[in-house]
Amino acid sequence: MKTLTIKMILLLFAYQGICQNNDLSQKVPEAMNHYSFLVGSWEFHWKNMQPDKSIVDGGVSYSKVYPIMSGFAICDDFLQFNGQNVITGSTIRSYDPTEKKLTMKWVPSGNLIGQDFVGEFENGSLIFWQVGKTKDEYGSYKVRITFYDIGEKQYSWKTDRFYDDGYVLKNVSSYIAYRKN
Repeated sequence: MKTLTIKMILLLFAYQGICQNNDLSQKVPEAMNHYSFLVGSWEFHWKNMQPDKSIVDGGVSYSKVYPIMSGFAICDDFLQFNGQNVITGSTIRSYDPTEKKLTMKWVPSGNLIGQDFVGEFENGSLIFWQVGKTKDEYGSYKVRITFYDIGEKQYSWKTDRFYDDGYVLKNVSSYIAYRKN
């Protein structure tokens, strides 16, 4: 029994040494710094556009954003309550060194496919474009998501739709996020 205990202790020390010597954070792409403002806990109040283009209160949302995969990505766990429904999901944000683009995948609860976006940091804003298209009663469109007015304690977010015929529907959804920690 004593031999087994000593071997377990030695294995534990060896494992800790391997983990400490393989600090992957040294190799995290610099572009991941564009996401750093998101890390923490947030509360925000949605505004959503209705089919008649009126804007309504979309309810209160909360998110907790934290690094994963040794800093190579961040995860945003999301909870929204609009008075009738609870919506949950996660967003994984990372960087694609091959394409030299920021990436984002929104996966709502119960949907393992999710939506993919690629983007970049431009003039103080994070701008993401939907990969592929979505269709509604007005035609096919791409979604653009913009994080802007980025500060330490708050930031703004909005989605716009860009239709194939050139029409742009602005501020389909928007919010101002306030840091909770």
